[in-house]
Amino acid sequence: IEYMLEDSEATIILTSQNRRNLADKKLINVKDERIYENHKENLENISKPEDLSYLIYTSGSTGTPKGVMLKQKNLSNFYNSMKNIIEYLKDGKNHKILSITTVSFDIFIFETVMALSRGLNVYLTNEIEQKSSILIEKIIKENKIEIMQATPSVMKVHLDNFDNLNNVKSINYIMLSGEPLPIALRDKLISNFENVHIYNGYGPSETFYSNIVDVTNQKEITIGKPISNTHIYILNKNKKILPFGTIGEIYISGDCVGKGYMNKPKQTKNSFIKDPFVNGMRMYKVGDLGAYEKNHEIICYGRIDNQVKIRGLRIELDEIEKQLTALNNIKDAVVVKKTVSNKEALCAFLVEKEQIDEDKIRKYLRNKLPQYM
Repeated sequence: IEYMLEDSEATIILTSQNRRNLADKKLINVKDERIYENHKENLENISKPEDLSYLIYTSGSTGTPKGVMLKQKNLSNFYNSMKNIIEYLKDGKNHKILSITTVSFDIFIFETVMALSRGLNVYLTNEIEQKSSILIEKIIKENKIEIMQATPSVMKVHLDNFDNLNNVKSINYIMLSGEPLPIALRDKLISNFENVHIYNGYGPSETFYSNIVDVTNQKEITIGKPISNTHIYILNKNKKILPFGTIGEIYISGDCVGKGYMNKPKQTKNSFIKDPFVNGMRMYKVGDLGAYEKNHEIICYGRIDNQVKIRGLRIELDEIEKQLTALNNIKDAVVVKKTVSNKEALCAFLVEKEQIDEDKIRKYLRNKLPQYM
């Protein structure tokens, strides 16, 4: 947190807790009723398309998180694209959408700001409710919720732990994103929900969403076609376009591509590069493998590098290895993603100079890495 506050140059902090250790910042406690008693008129709209909309920190291979800068232009393009792609955003009805995503995950924007911009009713959940399938089930039943969004792994957990699926039958639109969508999960959702539409969203934090597709009736799960004003290239090592059906590296170009990484010019230069096919555009080097099918939809084949996703959270394995080998008694380290007791987990294999207590390693890592790493 201290690193992100310093790197972002934040001057104001919205909080619901007493944070005396951040005395050099202006703290606004949202639970303090006095802050709602002052001016109530609308603020002047001074935002321009190139201005930043938000800064979100995501895993980086340098041992510290990278602050991804998204512009107002990126989100505006996304809003205007979505209302032409997703059925419940087209029809103008007051649909009810359940928000079960933490505010620090960029897909939270989809189920709040995006939903409100199209006139949907948003039902917010708190951290306790988000972790409980029984509470989620109760909220869906009582409010006749029609739309849900989640990562595939979170959706699977809720589906497996709902007490009575008849209580959630009001759901008829499910948006899944943040990690690959297994066809078995899609099929299970179809068999348990009547007349459901299932969408698969794709796009790294650096571009937010670049693709969204209805996969309800697909034989093979794809990431669909790019949204408006967006180009997806499948390129070889020489950045030449590959023919249909040939696997290559995915590059994203267009109005969805963010500004770069905060205070990291070298990483920005390496990942946000000049688009050789469209003048004045930049494209983002995703690090995923993909191929265009003859119907112009794209199949994603996973990562090129050492990055993985667990519960939708992006993790650079190198970043954990770097912190482990910084310990005096560890000569070498390899971190891998494994399935343990039917759950995805991170496992570290260590070469020690001399024996080191496992609890000490965990305590050290807790001070250096986010909890999910």
